Order: sequence, then C-alpha cells, then structure tokens
Amino acid sequence: GVSNDFADIVQVLDTYVDKKAILHVLSSTPVQNREEALRESGMRLRNLSLQQYVGGCTSMKNLARLPLTEALSIIVMSESSLSEDATQTDSACLSCAVTIASICEGR
Repeated sequence: GVSNDFADIVQVLDTYVDKKAILHVLSSTPVQNREEALRESGMRLRNLSLQQYVGGCTSMKNLARLPLTEALSIIVMSESSLSEDATQTDSACLSCAVTIASICEGR
C-alpha cells in the first residue's frame, strides 16, 4: 500500500515547488485508495497536481509510461506492505532506481 508518510511528503513538496508543478506517482495501490488516504490526511495542495499511475515500480513497461526524461527530480519511495521485509522493499527500490537510470540514459 501507500507509504504511511506519503501525504506528509506530498504536502512538504507542495510548499517548495512552483505553481503548476506535476508529481507523477506510480504505485501498485489503486488510485482510489491513494486518494482516500490523501483526503483522510486533510491535505490541501496549492501548487502541486498529482498524475497517478497504477503498476509495479520494478516493471520496465510501467516505468516507461512515466515522463522520466523530462523530470527535474525523481524520488523512489517504498510501498508499505505487511508481507514484505525491509530487504525486499529496499531491493525493489534499488531495482526501480537502476531501471529509471537506464531509461534516462536511453538504454
């Protein structure tokens, strides 16, 4: 699922970005669940808009759908899951980061 501090991180990002900035979010969690978590947090975005995608972050196909080469910054966060340990989530984040680097380098 969505990381417990996802809403907090999005709120902080909102205070530092220019108006009309777009945050592209790829997660295996359904968009409806993410939006509900953000609503429950009471978050109000002033500058940032969210573009949400559903899919696994270790999939080249899913990552290729994102405008990675146009990004000014890329943040890879783990998704919370009771069935995974820290080693599994760290491995998924590292795999995602390596795949993103490959896409951005044109490989």
